Amino acid sequence: MNKVRLSKILYLLIIFVLVTAIFLIYANIEPPYNFIFLLIAMFVFLIPGRVVGHYYRDFFTARKLLNKKNYEKSIKYNKRFIEQIEEKPWIKRLMWLSWGIYTKDIEAMSFNNIGTALLHMEEYNQSKDYFEKAITIDESYPLPHFNLAIIYLIEGDKEMAHNYYRDAGKLGFKGTSFDKLVNKIQELYASVEGKIEEKE
Repeated sequence: MNKVRLSKILYLLIIFVLVTAIFLIYANIEPPYNFIFLLIAMFVFLIPGRVVGHYYRDFFTARKLLNKKNYEKSIKYNKRFIEQIEEKPWIKRLMWLSWGIYTKDIEAMSFNNIGTALLHMEEYNQSKDYFEKAITIDESYPLPHFNLAIIYLIEGDKEMAHNYYRDAGKLGFKGTSFDKLVNKIQELYASVEGKIEEKE
């Protein structure tokens, strides 16, 4: 079992256990204390997201811009975020307060997102460089493998495209409905957490 499949299973299991535990505790507490418990539980679960949202603001903004097809600005914010990681490497560890299905390395995600923006801009050679950087950081991160498969297919190298596509599948990304759902959730989260400055 690859780490992505394990992450998907753990993600669903953790959500199920937490929701069940909260429901059972809530059901066994008398009113109005059950409502107070619910408020406290919500507050506790929101704290990690607020911390990540604060320190990863440029990452989320870059993703939001990528979703809006504003590729150049997305690249700018991703590069700024990577600079922040270089200045403060400890912020990479905050990823553990969040949940990464495909990788636990936010820097690898940023490089992949830059590569994705460049791919949409049809800058294939530059795009490949960023996908390869993402793979160098986390070789078991399937998305840059999948994206490289797309580039090689565009370039007509079917063998390389097949190899990278196969690797992405082995690493846990197959473009399933669950993968599409994860992408939509990430887009939604980025749209909430990303802040686009008006005067840019």
